[in-house]
Amino acid sequence: NCTSVIANSEFTLKLLTKFNLHKTLLNKIYPGVSDLKNIKEKKISTITGSPIVLTLARLEKRKGHINVIKSIKLLKNEFKNIQYVIAGTGPELKNLKKEVKNSELEKNVIFLGNINDSEKKFIFSKTNLLVMPTIDESEKKSIEGFGIVYLESALYGIPSIASNVGGTPEAVLHNKTGIIIKDMNKLYESIDELLSNNEKRKELGRQAQKRAIEDFKWDSVANKYSKVFKP
Repeated sequence: NCTSVIANSEFTLKLLTKFNLHKTLLNKIYPGVSDLKNIKEKKISTITGSPIVLTLARLEKRKGHINVIKSIKLLKNEFKNIQYVIAGTGPELKNLKKEVKNSELEKNVIFLGNINDSEKKFIFSKTNLLVMPTIDESEKKSIEGFGIVYLESALYGIPSIASNVGGTPEAVLHNKTGIIIKDMNKLYESIDELLSNNEKRKELGRQAQKRAIEDFKWDSVANKYSKVFKP
């Protein structure tokens, strides 16, 4: 009985085809991102490292935090003051803390729990690289349909590293706004590359920011919704 079904990515749109809906019902509109420029920053005193790697997501297995922690263990040999900031809460918290302790990374990995927009703005101002290598858990009915956090960070000139899973290759454009890895074994290498190559990282960040501003600000996204809603 719907007049329109809107998917948040091309990947999600293709999932709808099995329902045999008429093509005229189907639309794809990417999510919008909110600019935090008018929000006052709230400093987080525990963020003191350099460089800063961030994952901002619910703490679920499919978000790939555990793989980033394993990479940080290797990266610490080259970047002694590297800090991995994990923002969010969820069922994987206990397992992730155990991994950090077993890897002796208590000084390099911090857990912030839930954060507000003021804290998020501060975190983005300090972050060098956003990393969220999601895992395919489609057999459990769980997969990343798009990944709005990649665009939220892009708005602040931060490039991302993501995996080739679900809709993430639409949120992060390979070698344009970040890096898409097809093999989790390439995660350490990709993080190392972007942290070591300031010029490449900053250029990816510039392109990510340009794309976020031009295509994902809510004014632009709202106009696309408005066209769908018109009778």
